[in-house]
Amino acid sequence: MKKIYFFLFQTCIFSFLIISNVFLNDYISSPFTKSDLISILVVALIVIPFISQIEHIYKPFRTIKTKSKVILSIIAFVTAFILGAGLENIWFIMTGELLFG
Repeated sequence: MKKIYFFLFQTCIFSFLIISNVFLNDYISSPFTKSDLISILVVALIVIPFISQIEHIYKPFRTIKTKSKVILSIIAFVTAFILGAGLENIWFIMTGELLFG
């Protein structure tokens, strides 16, 4: 049961990271400007409280072996990517516009 929770947790984390990367890619560009700095600060203010609690969140998963964690994390990343692509396809079929593009 812990492995299922770990997999679901990892899938949520990877989904958040992939989607936030897609949305923030437009704001952080090659010539570094003030808007880039502001977007980085906003993301930091959102992510830092979560990162500070990560050790507490992962405490129940200490009994899972590292090899299992790595395999589950890879599968969770692929699952998050497939879910994002599926969401994009469903949105495009419904509206005719790209959600992440």
